[in-house]
Amino acid sequence: MSFPLYDRLSKNITNKDLTNKQKQFFFDNITNIDNNGKELLYVLIKYDSIENNINPNIIPYEGKGVNNEGLTSITWSLNNFPNRLKHLLLNFLKIHVKNINEEKQRNSKIL
Repeated sequence: MSFPLYDRLSKNITNKDLTNKQKQFFFDNITNIDNNGKELLYVLIKYDSIENNINPNIIPYEGKGVNNEGLTSITWSLNNFPNRLKHLLLNFLKIHVKNINEEKQRNSKIL
């Protein structure tokens, strides 16, 4: 099975932990992404767990299901992800935030 977005984001990543600056960027921006970005983050995490033979019947990397008004969302601690996945998610977040900001600029020029 292949997932091109995962394959592209996982190129040239290190197995070192994120720096404090990278973690701060992650935390500052994770709440600003749209639903599409959140769904893609979940898919990247799930795909990584499949690639690493983690039991498919559990939420990977000690994620927690949280029920809120009939909807279930999943939360994770960044510390529970392997370092390579942290870098992959950071790469995705940088690209996604940049795209969101560019779209906002385009829309503001139209108005």
